[in-house]
Amino acid sequence: MGELITRIKVVFLQLWDNIQSAVSTAEPGQKLLPVLEAILPVLCGVLRVAAVIVAIVVVSRCITSLWRERSGREIWGWLSMTDGTRLNLHHWENAVGRGGRADITLHVPTVSRSHAALLRDDKGNWKLQPLQTKNGTRLNGRLVVHTIPIKTGDVIDMGGVPLEFYAISEEEEREQAMRLGVAERPLRPGRTLGYLMIFQIMMCVQCLPGREPPDMAMIALSFAVLPAAMWGMYALYRSMKRTAFEAETIAFFLCTVSFAITAAYSPDNLLRQTVCMLMGLVLFFILSILLRDLRATGSLRWPVAVLTCLLLIFNVVLGQRLFGAKS
Repeated sequence: MGELITRIKVVFLQLWDNIQSAVSTAEPGQKLLPVLEAILPVLCGVLRVAAVIVAIVVVSRCITSLWRERSGREIWGWLSMTDGTRLNLHHWENAVGRGGRADITLHVPTVSRSHAALLRDDKGNWKLQPLQTKNGTRLNGRLVVHTIPIKTGDVIDMGGVPLEFYAISEEEEREQAMRLGVAERPLRPGRTLGYLMIFQIMMCVQCLPGREPPDMAMIALSFAVLPAAMWGMYALYRSMKRTAFEAETIAFFLCTVSFAITAAYSPDNLLRQTVCMLMGLVLFFILSILLRDLRATGSLRWPVAVLTCLLLIFNVVLGQRLFGAKS
């Protein structure tokens, strides 16, 4: 520990000598630039170490938050069959059907693979959303063709299989929260984004030394747009009452690393990369809105599959081979 402190003292003494030398040799009124040129190399060395620590903090907070969300098996309601079998609803969006990927699986031939969905909002209200099925979905004996609210005691008929719906009460929800330990204060996504913004500033500063003024301006602009887009998307999600932002935080973290690599080796491509990032965010947000409607999602699967194949063909036929890969 003593040797480490000694080395740190030596580094700062050398830095002080470089600053004094830069000031003494600089022309009057032009001392700021030589001082910055003397400070930046040492500052970048310190930032390399600090950036690694901040990056570990950001990633660990995201993983911890995701782990907390999956640490318990919440039950938000259940379906009761005529033989007394209880089918628990573990999610806010539960797909019911005969398929193996359904959240609630009914092994009955008259039930479609994706028959219906049970949806819960943040206020505890439930809705029944019928999907495209042959044998239909009924609520209390009436055929359902559109999303409709449901309540405890309603009987849902899916392909001739009657299911009585029950939602947990507020008291049961509080007891569940205490039992599973989710009542503890969660990690704030805003604080994690604050750490990520510090990481972005560190990466930006490390890319500036030795650059021409146009490259420095492009690097600064790109690293200014990145956190602005990040905070703007977070504010938009908060306005939609979405609290989870871990996956998006990791995505912005990877974007920051990508921006830093581009700034270090090819700053001329930063503008294109920034535009592509913004276009990707817009597309991601549109998809996140569309995917909230299961019926619309099902109707879009074939157009999306065709578009994916066309993009693959376009890349293979017209792409150029760079570093062993076509793009």
